[in-house]
Amino acid sequence: MNGRIHVFSLGSNYSTAVYFIKAIRSEGRDLIYWDKYPNLSDIKPKDFFLFIDPAPDWPLHLEKLKCPTAAYLIDVHQDLILRLNLSKFFDIVFVAQKDYLRAFLNIGHKNVYWLPLGCDPEIHYSLKHTRSYDVGFVGKLGSKGTWRYDVLTAVLSKYPSNN
Repeated sequence: MNGRIHVFSLGSNYSTAVYFIKAIRSEGRDLIYWDKYPNLSDIKPKDFFLFIDPAPDWPLHLEKLKCPTAAYLIDVHQDLILRLNLSKFFDIVFVAQKDYLRAFLNIGHKNVYWLPLGCDPEIHYSLKHTRSYDVGFVGKLGSKGTWRYDVLTAVLSKYPSNN
C-alpha cells in the first residue's frame, strides 16, 4: 500500500486514535487525520481508510470508497446493534472486546478480529509515581441494578479509589 492512511475518529488528546496516529507517523507514513466529517473525494483507491470508535459522525457514502477500509470498534458493549450495522460498511473489523466477535461473525462478516485495547508506555507508565489508590477504575458505572454497577459500587466503597 503506497497511498495515504486516513484516520477518522473523535478529536481528543486521550482517544485511542491518538495512539494509532502516533504509531503510523513513527513509521513515516503519510497520514491524514479527520476529527470532523472526512472529505471522501480526497480518498483515493491506493489509500487506506481507518474508522476508530468513537467518531463524531458517520461518513455518508463510505460504501463508495475504492480503497480498503477498516474499523476498530471499541464500545461494542454499549451499543452492539449500532456497531453491527456499522461493520457492514468495512472490509475489515477489529473489535476490542473478544466476547463480541461471535456477534459479528453471526451477521456474516468474514473479516473480524479481536484487537484488545492497549497503552502507550511513554504515556501510561512511569516509575516516578507511587501508588495512591488501592483500586483504580476508568469507565462508566452503568445503571443502578446492573451487574457492573452493583459490583463496582461494592468494591469502590470499600477501598480508596480514583473516583
